[in-house]
Amino acid sequence: MITKRWEEEVSFRHFIRIMAAVWGIGLIIEALVKVVIVYEFPISKALVISPIVQYIIIAILIYWNIHFVKQRKQKLVVKEVTEWPSVTSFIYVTRHYVSSVYSIHSP
Repeated sequence: MITKRWEEEVSFRHFIRIMAAVWGIGLIIEALVKVVIVYEFPISKALVISPIVQYIIIAILIYWNIHFVKQRKQKLVVKEVTEWPSVTSFIYVTRHYVSSVYSIHSP
């Protein structure tokens, strides 16, 4: 199913690429911060600070990911609702169709 969506939906590919890019950039930032920590702090402090930095960055990425997915789902729901004709427009078209049929066939 994911392969089919990847091949057919441009918006899905865009969505996945954005997520991959953000996670990639976030993890690169984490690695760079850890390099700075190793060079700037003694080993005993670096071993304490490094996992804390890792947890903070992963938490930020997870938080961003959750909100990005929710936002995407909301946009899809709005798009689906706007793509389908409303009930009132359906009733309007049906009334005009019925009235035109009866006006043509009425004596």
